Amino acid sequence: MKTSNLARIVIGLIFVALGILLLMKLTGVAVHLPLPDYLLSWQMILIVLGIIFITSRENSTTGLVLLFIGAFFMARSHFGVDLRMLIRTAIPILLVFGGVVLLFPRLFFKKKSRVHEKHIEQEADLEIVNVFGGGIRLIESGAFRRGEVTCVFAGAGLNFKNAGLDHEGGVIHLSSLFSGCNIFVPEDWEVKTEVTTVFAEVSDKRLKKPEHTDHEKVLYIKGVMLFSGMDIKTA
Repeated sequence: MKTSNLARIVIGLIFVALGILLLMKLTGVAVHLPLPDYLLSWQMILIVLGIIFITSRENSTTGLVLLFIGAFFMARSHFGVDLRMLIRTAIPILLVFGGVVLLFPRLFFKKKSRVHEKHIEQEADLEIVNVFGGGIRLIESGAFRRGEVTCVFAGAGLNFKNAGLDHEGGVIHLSSLFSGCNIFVPEDWEVKTEVTTVFAEVSDKRLKKPEHTDHEKVLYIKGVMLFSGMDIKTA
């Protein structure tokens, strides 16, 4: 199983489990689990996401920030730690962490290749998972077939300017929560959207709608969007 696919499944299961437990707690339904209150809090969500991102290396900085924020507010809200004590403790910890980063930069900053910086994708099948992040992907596949895009509190940009479609067309399955997505397509492509939206919007912002599209170049966009937005633009 691909790492990105595993991360999507793990994060999804964590959200579902914590969401159900929080709803049961808010509605007064008894939760017969020997768990302390701090395990069913929004701070714990940040801590868990932080740990997941730290282990992914590519999002280790984001993970450290989320872990610090979650631990900071959890210590204050659930353990009664004084704010001044938290600040006084955080300053030396940050100094030590900053010193370690300066001494061993390779442990925290992985040198990226130019290809990675440009986010060039040349495969016919694409899989993207963005959580609290994002970026633009340049799709250069000559026969793009299928894409799985998952965004949670994030954004995604897909640019098909230098891409071609499979002879049966291409399809993007989008799952978006509190996120935004921009899709750039060539002028002669036909785009068909079949997206279920809840407090979300899909907008075709191409400056010039194609009068004569190539019916063999059809990009289907399917999926579910919650509190999100998607714009279709000319590449």
